[in-house]
Amino acid sequence: MKCDASTTFPPHPQEALSDLLGQARHYLLHDEPGRALRYAQQAEHLARRTDNPPQWAKAQLLWGIGCLQLERPDVAILVLTGALGTYRLLGDREGEWHTLRLIARGWEAMKDLEQAGQTRQAADALDVFPTDGWLEDLVDLVAL
Repeated sequence: MKCDASTTFPPHPQEALSDLLGQARHYLLHDEPGRALRYAQQAEHLARRTDNPPQWAKAQLLWGIGCLQLERPDVAILVLTGALGTYRLLGDREGEWHTLRLIARGWEAMKDLEQAGQTRQAADALDVFPTDGWLEDLVDLVAL
């Protein structure tokens, strides 16, 4: 019987997932978005296959940040919309707030200032005071 990546898991998927997310974050922080994307996409796949919504959203968030750094706001918005839906499903308002801020940056990069403004208003309406430094450091990497 043949095995492929879609049907097999690492011996310890949660450890592998944590490592993949850590690698993606590391490469984003060191301005290597291309390498970060590979790890973020692998983490997204593993999180989805192991039914781990919090990590799935985090992987999508990292993937979206990488796309923004690579000046692919169209792809970033698509990926970040998935993360936004997951954060909403989980009731994670802080994750939702960070994701909306990133989506707004994507709209700004695409020169759609009206949509960017509406997205920022949605983030502001959450009335969240971020406490997750892990996310804040990454969100601030995306320059406009």
